[in-house]
Amino acid sequence: FSRWGGYLGIDYEWRNFLVMYPYPNVAYNKIHAIVPAVGVRYRLINPLNEIQGVPFNIVLEGGISYVINTHYDNNEGYGLEALNNGARPMIGVAITTNRFGSIHLRWSKDSFDLFNSGYEAAKGFLNNNIIHNNFSCISIGWALFL
Repeated sequence: FSRWGGYLGIDYEWRNFLVMYPYPNVAYNKIHAIVPAVGVRYRLINPLNEIQGVPFNIVLEGGISYVINTHYDNNEGYGLEALNNGARPMIGVAITTNRFGSIHLRWSKDSFDLFNSGYEAAKGFLNNNIIHNNFSCISIGWALFL
């Protein structure tokens, strides 16, 4: 065992949100994405203790993922070309067990604008191309080891 390790993963992401521009105009947005991720892990407690019977460890994590949007549904008629794909750095902490896998809490922040500023919309909230945004989120997950 080593204090240092790595992880690979892939998530399926579904976002559902509203954009108001100006009130009372509302745009409903549903986005589906595939998000592969890679990162490093560092065990705070000496891993030799796990061999001697300590059933858990606390692990710090850092990594990066890449958002690949696969479906965009909205009431404005925009297609996937209205969205950008991009990188998302992540940091987190996990409780790892030698029997039940790992439960993690991660924070991630999009490093890209979700909406494509070059997209030419005839109507709706992207019509003036002044929306700039990026999202962040906190996620909780359970990972099993192979």
